[in-house]
Amino acid sequence: MQITTFSNGVLSLTNDSYICKYRCFEFQYRNFLLALFLPRVKFHEWRAFKVQANISCEFFEVSCGVYSYNLLNIASYQEHYRMPYAQAVRKQYVAERTRNDLYRPSVVVILLDSVSHSTAERRLPQTLKFLKEQLNLTVFDGYAKVGLNSNPNGMAFLTGKMKEPPFGKKSDAGSNDDVKQQIIWNEFKKRGFVTFFSEDDIINSIFDEFSNAPTDHFFGPFWTHMNSIQAWPHAPHQIALTYMNQLLKIYQNNPLFAVLWISSLSHDQVNDLDDSFFLDFFQKSKDLLKDSFLIFMGDHGMRFGGLRSSVPGFIKT
Repeated sequence: MQITTFSNGVLSLTNDSYICKYRCFEFQYRNFLLALFLPRVKFHEWRAFKVQANISCEFFEVSCGVYSYNLLNIASYQEHYRMPYAQAVRKQYVAERTRNDLYRPSVVVILLDSVSHSTAERRLPQTLKFLKEQLNLTVFDGYAKVGLNSNPNGMAFLTGKMKEPPFGKKSDAGSNDDVKQQIIWNEFKKRGFVTFFSEDDIINSIFDEFSNAPTDHFFGPFWTHMNSIQAWPHAPHQIALTYMNQLLKIYQNNPLFAVLWISSLSHDQVNDLDDSFFLDFFQKSKDLLKDSFLIFMGDHGMRFGGLRSSVPGFIKT
């Protein structure tokens, strides 16, 4: 049951038989001690609205319900509906960090968890065709994973360090805290880039919990709260790609370093890779990506199911 819609910063009520309110939320700083007492997400005050409301925050949720009265005529609110929403909001202090005297193309990484090259060719044919013909996609044949699962592969390409190096060599990644200091988006931020990181699987995340937001725009609070209330306005990959398109628009004159890690769509199976939605995203974002390095990749192949247990499947994953 969809009681509200959200588009272009405007929250709309589609069923006036309910009383609705919304509140913004954001990342909450937590050090080791505070993590024992504070949740990951900080909530603002609820605000009631009728028909429509202009929303200026990046993440917010809506609650709709009715009031019931007991024998003493005391009212109590009964929630019937709750939904989180997200939108990219320009941060002026971040944009001002950019040096206008230097040409710096954006770097946009979109990673599909557990999707190998051969799987992408089978499940995303129209998307790959568009990227090759319209965005001059170069396929790096022969590039392979350096670990069995996401964590060592993510560590390697984001830090340049090997957590689980092959051939019996020792790890040079250091502790998790060391790794967080070495992540490449820190270097991009120093050079005036606007940074963004999103990973929609909070259970099997690549990095341990961050005490501070790791990037200028960080989707962690949204995924955390969305999973806690088990409510989705759209499929997670659609939410993330829509946000990415918005981010590209509001920072057209600023270099952007973005890592969008999509796990929920393909981690456990690859039959629903949604070729049409990815194609639509790249078609809408084509002009926004013209001065960018776009990296469309996987971290490894499928690790579950019948395909993985076959010899060809093992080789391709």
